[in-house]
Amino acid sequence: MTLLARDMEELDRAKAILSEKSVRDVLTICCDVTNPDDLKNAFQQVDERFGRIDILVNNAGTIAVGPFESMEMADFDSMLKLQLHSVVHAVQLAIPSFVENGGGRIVNICSVGGKIPVPHMSTYCAGKFALAGFS
Repeated sequence: MTLLARDMEELDRAKAILSEKSVRDVLTICCDVTNPDDLKNAFQQVDERFGRIDILVNNAGTIAVGPFESMEMADFDSMLKLQLHSVVHAVQLAIPSFVENGGGRIVNICSVGGKIPVPHMSTYCAGKFALAGFS
């Protein structure tokens, strides 16, 4: 099992919790999934350690709340970069392993914000609607 996150302390906590549940072989990688080089490096580390990918769970997320008038294009760009572009990139990186090993599974964690617009969450909902459409 491999876990990616931007915060090494968070990864250490997650690994400790998994260890308590008798999950032993956990690789943790400090990675910003919005950075294509970080993501590619992480997938290379997974390949070196495990030789394959069986399941890809895309669960990275953040939330931005505020009236539309206060949002800037940069807010929409960063949300789409995280909620859609990083997922597309991760899927592109996982597919070669799936093809080589006869299959795999992809799970994209979305939210009700990807189906029903929520007031003051236009950037979040735009990203989640895009993810739902891609999925």
